[in-house]
Amino acid sequence: MSERILEDVFIKRSQQKRKTSPLNFKERLFILTQNKISYYDYDPEKGKKKGLKGTVDIEKIKCVENVVPEKNDPAERQYPFQIIYDEGPLYIFAKTEEVRKQWTHKLKQVVRFNKDLVQKYHPRFFVDGIWLCCQQGGETSPGLPSAGDAEWV
Repeated sequence: MSERILEDVFIKRSQQKRKTSPLNFKERLFILTQNKISYYDYDPEKGKKKGLKGTVDIEKIKCVENVVPEKNDPAERQYPFQIIYDEGPLYIFAKTEEVRKQWTHKLKQVVRFNKDLVQKYHPRFFVDGIWLCCQQGGETSPGLPSAGDAEWV
């Protein structure tokens, strides 16, 4: 088993892998190792890890970037970032900007030699089959060259 690099509790947005899946947000315990990122059901009252909910192999990650929060998102969802991998985007919400920076920096270090890293990404969420930044359809649309492009933000 690989040594833990980072561990933290975040809010995770459901991935809606089926069209009938509801959009929801749940607290999950995330653990980053050199080989994978795993997330678990979490009991905040007991501060205890429960069952494994999912994993992403580090070698399958194509992009790690911040996401622009939606205007009406609650305070606990103001620091989102995304992990793009072969099954689509995984949206994670950090509690603070500092925690988000720590995780995105460390994740970028871990994936820097991945063979399928992308040069473009979408700085806004994928909702109902559309990227909010550019109105492109489909999870595999190419994205934008820069998050700082004010036209898209």
